[in-house]
Amino acid sequence: MTRAAAIVLLVAAAAAPAAEAVVRDLGVVVEARPTAFDFTWRDAQGGRSGSDAFASAWAAGAAFDWGFGSAGSPWTVAIGAQAFVQQDEMPGLVRQAAALRMNRSLAWAATNRLTLFARPWLGGSWARATLADAGPAPRTLDGWGWEASAGATVRWTVTPRWAASLNGGWLWSRQRLRDGDAELDLAQSGPWVGIGLAWVIDPRSRRLE
Repeated sequence: MTRAAAIVLLVAAAAAPAAEAVVRDLGVVVEARPTAFDFTWRDAQGGRSGSDAFASAWAAGAAFDWGFGSAGSPWTVAIGAQAFVQQDEMPGLVRQAAALRMNRSLAWAATNRLTLFARPWLGGSWARATLADAGPAPRTLDGWGWEASAGATVRWTVTPRWAASLNGGWLWSRQRLRDGDAELDLAQSGPWVGIGLAWVIDPRSRRLE
């Protein structure tokens, strides 16, 4: 009887359909970003370099991901885009930025609810920094920069239409900000972590389309 039950379970497991990676998400994400940075300041009086850290650094925005896997496959390659606003603060310095990122992810559906992503991304940003202690009046510098990350995502499908995610990785970024003869170069490298909530645009399996 035990042997017969084991055979039935094995046959049922073999016949059960594997989880299929379905990635068609539109959502929101909030991130805690690295606070430590290296800086170089140059102006008409000369320049100086050093390291410091923001008291807080966060970003929030919208994210889109779309997978292109085969019907029935637990694997899929997804492309995505993220549009973010960012704010970093410390006494004497506030930096605000807007960023656009593009990513190409490899996703694996471990179960029908749990999907794991390897998610590198590359993006550009425009930033404005206000220095409260740069002279008799606050000084504002702005300019462009880039950022890149090697990261991962754990995504849990709460309902067929909604999914929650935990995201994290390592970030590299650099921005060069200017105002007249003054230039501030900011470079960062460090860990980041975030959470997300996504609306699943189309939850249907490709096998049923």
